[in-house]
Parts: sequence; C-alpha cells; structure tokens
Amino acid sequence: MTRLALGPIRRHGPFTLAAVAETRLSAHAIGQTLAFHATKTPRALLILGPAGLSVVDAQGDPMPEAVLDRLCPGAAETLRAAACPDPGR
Repeated sequence: MTRLALGPIRRHGPFTLAAVAETRLSAHAIGQTLAFHATKTPRALLILGPAGLSVVDAQGDPMPEAVLDRLCPGAAETLRAAACPDPGR
C-alpha cells in the first residue's frame, strides 16, 4: 500500500509549514510468520509566508504548484486555510 498525504501543519510566526510524505506499507507471510515493513519518505515541503507559497521537493529544488497539486491534490489549499486566523477565536 502506498499513500501520499499532507502531514501535520505547523505555524511559527508569519510562516505556516507542512510536508507531503509518501508512506509505504507491505506485509509478507513466510510460513506461519508475518513480516511487516513501512517507510515514510518526504516528497515536498510547503512554506507559506509573507511572500506567498513556496514549494520545494525533497532535494530542495523548487516545485511548481501544479506539480504539487498532481502529487497531493488540495495540499496548497489546506495549508492556506490553516494559515488564516480563525475569526471565531
């Protein structure tokens, strides 16, 4: 099983940050023994600040927002919504 998802959103001062990570889980049966293996690999880092949204890949190279949207649909919108102060507070 492979899943790409936006991780926890963190706010620090004027910046809102989150990572998109790929999680892979596999299970194998060997006789009467079960073996499980899981990995979690970062694919993108989203940084929303006063200058707008910046997205970089795991190597630190810029990633266009359109590529991010294909990788993890809705991630940028979720980050932007989390950065907006809650008017009810």
